[in-house]
Amino acid sequence: MGMTSHTGEGTALTGTQVVYRGLNLRPWAPTFMVYGFAPQSLSLTLMGAPGCWGDLVPVATELRFANGSGIATDTLNIPANPSLAGLPLLTQILASDPGNNPLGMQTSRRLQTLIRHW
Repeated sequence: MGMTSHTGEGTALTGTQVVYRGLNLRPWAPTFMVYGFAPQSLSLTLMGAPGCWGDLVPVATELRFANGSGIATDTLNIPANPSLAGLPLLTQILASDPGNNPLGMQTSRRLQTLIRHW
């Protein structure tokens, strides 16, 4: 299907929401929105996904399904807690893509969102 990408939309202020979208996915594909705080560079070649990388240390995942246009969406509510200000939130997409490689997966690059406070 090509390279998966993703975007984040919102202010990332505490007490608000950020909407993350995975783009260029197979229609109706199961998709994991992966969240973390620390970067890493883990090649998934030995797992059967050459060219795919785990770009963050996961702390949470959300299973979503792409729509008919190949877009998966997840809305993250950021708590209204001022101690979160300055925290770098990392996200990555891991999506099913049969035929892309032996594992049948594709990944996006890492996206960083800096949480801010009012």
